[in-house]
Amino acid sequence: MNSESSSGSGRGRQFGGFGRGRPVTKQSNLSNNSSTNWQSQQRHRRQPAQHTNQQRWDSDSSATATSESAESVESEQKVELGETFQQYRELLTDVYTMAGSSSDASQTSQRLLQLHPALLDSQLEELAKLVVKATEEGHSHLSLLGQVDPSRAGVALLQAYGSPFQHRFDSLLLHRLQALQSRAERSRSQNFVTGFDEKFVAFLGELASLAPLPAFRCKSAVYFLTAIEAFLNVQLASVDRWRRAITPLYECSEMLFNPELRDANPDIDQRLAAIGKLLALAETDRFMAGVGCTFVRPMLAELLEKLRTEGLLARRQ
Repeated sequence: MNSESSSGSGRGRQFGGFGRGRPVTKQSNLSNNSSTNWQSQQRHRRQPAQHTNQQRWDSDSSATATSESAESVESEQKVELGETFQQYRELLTDVYTMAGSSSDASQTSQRLLQLHPALLDSQLEELAKLVVKATEEGHSHLSLLGQVDPSRAGVALLQAYGSPFQHRFDSLLLHRLQALQSRAERSRSQNFVTGFDEKFVAFLGELASLAPLPAFRCKSAVYFLTAIEAFLNVQLASVDRWRRAITPLYECSEMLFNPELRDANPDIDQRLAAIGKLLALAETDRFMAGVGCTFVRPMLAELLEKLRTEGLLARRQ
């Protein structure tokens, strides 16, 4: 894997002083100079010299051991990351080599959605960078990945996969929404989620029943589902995770306000209204207090105001 090897090159220098100072070498007292006088002169200094050499050797050995230990941990992490990355490489190949087969296309889409949760873990950014690297090296037709923030490259991957399989993506999207609805019901019954009530669960059911809209699905479905999942994980959501989930949703909604796109897809207003209903739930003080994320508040306020100005969301009484 070229990108992995290139990203790992030179890292050894970061540990244990590698790449700095003189090379590690054993100094031998056996010399080509066998002069008795030279040996006599060195006799009184030989023991201290050996001690100094031993100290240097022990120090260098310790540095080497430290480096090897650190590199071992790093290697294990790279192997784990590499395995996930390899799955994405395979998917990248699958999409463009098996697109002609409906069964293969369906299987690829399912594999893609199964991998999606991994995009939200702590290795997302590094994984995304590797994906971008691979794209630049051998997948120029996915140039989209090189134009997005690395933290959202994984989501862009999902978009790229969704486009060739629009007719297959509908059922998968619906299934996922239904799964989220069930999860919301369980979370509410167990008091895992703060700030949501029966209205939220009912809204998920309403959303799942809406007819899929290609323009919405291809451009924002993944963003939307990611945002819902972040809502359901409110206790665990960090500012960075919220930023990844909400910012793309905001940007996507901005794009959906494009007049030409709205004229071509009259049902888009219904979708925007659905987004507004979800985001309006985040206006409650109880919800925002539970999240503790001041970053989201002004952005949501701006988006909701736009939706209300367009008449797509009722103003608060």
